[in-house]
Amino acid sequence: MENLKLWDSCKAVPVSYQKTITGGRLNGMTDIKPQWRYQKMTELFGVVGFGWKFEIAKEHIVDFGNDLNEKMINITVHLFVKINDQWSDAIIGCGGSMLVTKEKLGLHNSDEAYKMALTDALSVAMKMLGVGAEIYLGENSATKYTKPEKFENKQNLSNQNQIENKDTNYQDSYLYKLCAKVGD
Repeated sequence: MENLKLWDSCKAVPVSYQKTITGGRLNGMTDIKPQWRYQKMTELFGVVGFGWKFEIAKEHIVDFGNDLNEKMINITVHLFVKINDQWSDAIIGCGGSMLVTKEKLGLHNSDEAYKMALTDALSVAMKMLGVGAEIYLGENSATKYTKPEKFENKQNLSNQNQIENKDTNYQDSYLYKLCAKVGD
């Protein structure tokens, strides 16, 4: 089918660009190295800024936690691709990262939070085109988007309880609600 030509050309992620997440609530799941996504977009559409581009549509910091001393940066991007000399409408992606987290020894500030939130937002927008779709569909590995029982025979996931409880995570639910409000 012609409509899936682009999707099919970018859905497979070479194993060398996949990484297993170690530690935390996503332990044992698969992530995609961000640089591969940018390489794939450049392969498909051309140099960033000419064949594909993005704009930061919105960014804001959310205070939360018991004392509202934890902070999360949320970024919404509009991704655009050029096909046959015509720019697409905005492909929306929302992402976030912890800016300040409460740890055992006190509050910790991440100097990588903005970059990580932008990378997250871009990856969400690129998923709409099919970039890395096999990972997110759960065809070859476990991700935070797949149900763990699908991989019981393929992989031993040591942190089953954390995976099953992923939907209760405040950050994820907040991001999904935020994405739903884009454009309001």
